[in-house]
Amino acid sequence: MDGQILDSSGSRSQSSTTEAMASLLLSGWAMMSETCDECPDVPLMRSRAGVFKCCRCNKERRSGVPEPPSGSTKDVSSGVAADGHKYRIVDECGLDSRLVDDIHGADGDKVLCKQVASGHCSRRAPVEGRRLQQLCLLRVELTKSVDRYTTMLHHINEGGSLDPHGDSQLLDSLERALRLLDMVDSMI
Repeated sequence: MDGQILDSSGSRSQSSTTEAMASLLLSGWAMMSETCDECPDVPLMRSRAGVFKCCRCNKERRSGVPEPPSGSTKDVSSGVAADGHKYRIVDECGLDSRLVDDIHGADGDKVLCKQVASGHCSRRAPVEGRRLQQLCLLRVELTKSVDRYTTMLHHINEGGSLDPHGDSQLLDSLERALRLLDMVDSMI
């Protein structure tokens, strides 16, 4: 087979399942760790209203708490289903748009320089709650950016670059991401 999954009718359904999941995600649904009883390789989707839906068989159930998978055994020591997942989505949190806009906006370097010059980047009292979550999410995004920039630099070094202007922009972007990452680390 070429990696696509056949549904019970024998037709190829991986792309339609993926498209259905993508459209639900874009419309605000969440992907859960639980899977459908009939489609064990497809994660359930949950709406904000608490409706669970399988994107392959279109089976829906309305429940505040997802039903445990049939045939799962409970582990007495941890209270977690042996073949299930122990992580559950409990809440969603948004990012503080002012913090993200300040850093990712056109004046991101100026904002960073002002904070460094005024001493705002010094070690503070521990950050808690939602702000800590936002800083951790921002740290993850900055780490991804640093990884992406270093991968691009690696490819430039391997193949030899003919564009010094592009290379300098890449190095500037990497330096900026590293400074921002250092600033976020000092705040956490």
